[in-house]
Amino acid sequence: MRRRRILTLFLVLGMVFVYSCGGGSGSGSPGSSNPGGIGGYLTITTITHSSPAKTQGDMWQIDLVQGMCEGGKAEKWGDDTSDVTIALNSYDKKVPANTVFIQRYTIEYTQQVYELDLPPIKMFDLTTTVTVQPETTSVVSLVVMDAGTKQEYMKELNSGKYNPSRLAPYLYDMKITLYGVDTLGNTFNVPIHRTVLLDNYDNC
Repeated sequence: MRRRRILTLFLVLGMVFVYSCGGGSGSGSPGSSNPGGIGGYLTITTITHSSPAKTQGDMWQIDLVQGMCEGGKAEKWGDDTSDVTIALNSYDKKVPANTVFIQRYTIEYTQQVYELDLPPIKMFDLTTTVTVQPETTSVVSLVVMDAGTKQEYMKELNSGKYNPSRLAPYLYDMKITLYGVDTLGNTFNVPIHRTVLLDNYDNC
């Protein structure tokens, strides 16, 4: 019985550790590093995904192939983008947080099931310029996967070097990290995780 209690305690502590390190993965959760330096918390309030075909909200189906619709018309296709709304909330309204400047973002894709034998997706490392004032929100617009990367992925997938053991959609973890600096030179980052589904979707 004592051994079982100790095991339960370790499991609970492990879960607390995982959740405490997972900030920024969902809307509304404090996710920035260095909150003490900037004087407050940066939180993701909303995140939306769009393609030329449609806006999906917080759904992440990425169409890898431009298909043909009835009448020989090509479906709308191209870069997939995202709008991330980020809020800056001060510890104390009487002592506002420092204004922050988001300058760069990276996007990393990791296979959720490695034994599927899928092509890797290159990491995106791009610049941006967004200012967030204390007690306000700002929108950061991102390119999450451009058309060229989709074409390269399909070229690799069809090259014969890979042999997926399951049919599409293929699941990847997408980690977005926003990087920036405040007015005093304090650096910070905000990580966001989403699961994306890659397939040849019919968007006619």
